[in-house]
Amino acid sequence: MRRLLLAAALAGLTVVSGCSSSGGGAPSSSAAASTAPNAQAQALAAKLRAGTSGLTSAHIKVDAGSLGGTSEGDVTFQHGAATASDITLNQSGSTRIVTIGDTSYAKLPGGRNTSGKPWVVVSNDTSNEFVRALVGQVAIIKAAVSVPAISGLVAEATSVRDLGASATGHHYAISLDMDRVKQSTLGAQLATLGTDPLPVDLYLDPKNRPVEIKISARLGTQPLPITITAGDFNAPVTITAPPANEVAS
Repeated sequence: MRRLLLAAALAGLTVVSGCSSSGGGAPSSSAAASTAPNAQAQALAAKLRAGTSGLTSAHIKVDAGSLGGTSEGDVTFQHGAATASDITLNQSGSTRIVTIGDTSYAKLPGGRNTSGKPWVVVSNDTSNEFVRALVGQVAIIKAAVSVPAISGLVAEATSVRDLGASATGHHYAISLDMDRVKQSTLGAQLATLGTDPLPVDLYLDPKNRPVEIKISARLGTQPLPITITAGDFNAPVTITAPPANEVAS
């Protein structure tokens, strides 16, 4: 479950920046660049901020393979920050998480909800262990769809290669040094993927919005390929909280 929710967090990363695998020739962590800012990384981060500053919404899909499952949903934005999200996570059942401001509601897989109501509030103040486990993951999702958080990760990249135009979009290969990014909530979660440095393939559309990300991480000896796509930018999207009478108190 934790890996699936991490995949959902990475989905948000698509909306505002983009990370993924490949990039070849990335330096090892022991040979990582100094702490001095990388000029190309700073320039790409600025491009991302400009390209996503006017976003009002985006639709996201994530495929994290057999280990991470899939997730799909919508995110709304205002002034560069996420205001709401509605994401369904699919792995051994379906978990839908709707977040409005600081409150998140979950519709749990069959057998996980004993409240008698269709929805539960995601909170530590519950006896449901499954729901308590969602609390930290909701924080990850919020960080992942935060423009400042994502741009900050890209700005800290140790290397950026411009690979030019492709059928998918303008292709950039990025390398993230976990020691440089793990101080943030999202960076710390990326560090749990166990790949350092983490190579990233980012594809931008002509308006500098991320449209695809591919991440080739590993969990121990097992590969964890993650493909993230984003689209339907600025489509009319309304995300609302479930009716109060359907939420367990």
